[in-house]
Amino acid sequence: MAETTTTTMTTTLRPRTARIVAGCATLCAAAAATAILSSDPEAGGIFFSPSAPSPCYVARGGPGGRWERDVPLAELTHYDPNYPAYSRANQYHVPDASDPAATRYRKPETYAWRDPPGVEGRCGRVVPLSAASFCIEARRLGLSRIMFVGDSIAFQQSYAFARQVGSDVEHKNYDGKNSAQGWMVRHECPGEYAVELRFARNDRLLVGDMIPDTTNKGDVLRDWIDVYRSEPPSVRTLLVVNTGPHFIRDPNPPYETVVDKFLEDVGTKIGRPRDLVFFRTSPGGHPTCATATEPFRTQEEYYDSVEHPPAEHANVVPKYGWGKFGAMNDYLKEALGGYNDGTGVGVTSGPKRIHVLDVEPMTNLRPDGHQTSPDNRDPDKPEWDCLHYSMPGPIDWFNNLLFTNLADLPSLEEEEQESAAAAESSGALRTRQDRESSPSTTTN
Repeated sequence: MAETTTTTMTTTLRPRTARIVAGCATLCAAAAATAILSSDPEAGGIFFSPSAPSPCYVARGGPGGRWERDVPLAELTHYDPNYPAYSRANQYHVPDASDPAATRYRKPETYAWRDPPGVEGRCGRVVPLSAASFCIEARRLGLSRIMFVGDSIAFQQSYAFARQVGSDVEHKNYDGKNSAQGWMVRHECPGEYAVELRFARNDRLLVGDMIPDTTNKGDVLRDWIDVYRSEPPSVRTLLVVNTGPHFIRDPNPPYETVVDKFLEDVGTKIGRPRDLVFFRTSPGGHPTCATATEPFRTQEEYYDSVEHPPAEHANVVPKYGWGKFGAMNDYLKEALGGYNDGTGVGVTSGPKRIHVLDVEPMTNLRPDGHQTSPDNRDPDKPEWDCLHYSMPGPIDWFNNLLFTNLADLPSLEEEEQESAAAAESSGALRTRQDRESSPSTTTN
């Protein structure tokens, strides 16, 4: 897209794009090693191998990227959502008879995320998650459990994850409740390696005494923390959490308090130092989704659509608070930075680092593919839902980004070797210091 020339847009939108860039920059200094993506025909997919240090997990998915049409990729990544609420668009899709090959899948499903050339040259592409790549990476990291916690968008992410790796989720299999409130399946990998996949619904990530006696305005607040602690610390877990949208209608307790409480619990109380923890940002909705048929090209386009929505939907941005999501994401990144550099929670029994999964910039560019978008031909589709996506679609790339970034992390074996070496080095240093500080004795 050409440079924005409208004065109003330049002054009001550019600072918001700069906010995203600044948010990424606060985390760059603590980035892990990058990854090289390699094709392994025998493994049946793409696998990951660590390489030289670089801030790749921060750079990927950033504001300089774009969505690129890639129909052949959809051939490899398509899945049947098999969930009533989000599969209608897939169910009612009919290929265009004039070009059935190019229109076999819904258009929103045929876009792939591309980072700027400099990022991809250094870090490789964000690649689709598959059953083969998942099992390879889970085994490398020593993962026995993947647990998602959050609201309906977190449910969508978790459900997409299960379908991307080839697992089925029953519609009702969690205490007799609908699977949107929670589910668990056991995913079998080759070589007798199994990983438990799980979702627990808690719209505002509240725990213990923070959970009110009566749920406010339809919030689902399952006490997820007991489920998380149900396995011993030796069962290494990838925990992926999110909260945010539900604080718009009920800001008590405040979002900031909940984030701080989560970091305190994970860092000092739960006692799972070997786990990998990711906190996902919250992307806002798109007021123009009812007519959108393709991605935006720039962040400016997104912010312009939010600041100048169609007249018939002028009230939705303040109603749902989409303009406030950015400030919540900023606070999250700042809090995670404090946790990771030691200026926030004094970590005593939790993982040394909690990672951000920043999907805000890439999702900003996807006004298409929502429940109410034109690609959903279901006659009974929601009258207006521009926050949730139909599946498959943009939500899949939350997981693609997650597992590409996981490849940056050292393997479990490498972590254990590093910890042992550090302990040995520290012990040797203390022994030398004790020897040097002891008074020398002379025998006559």
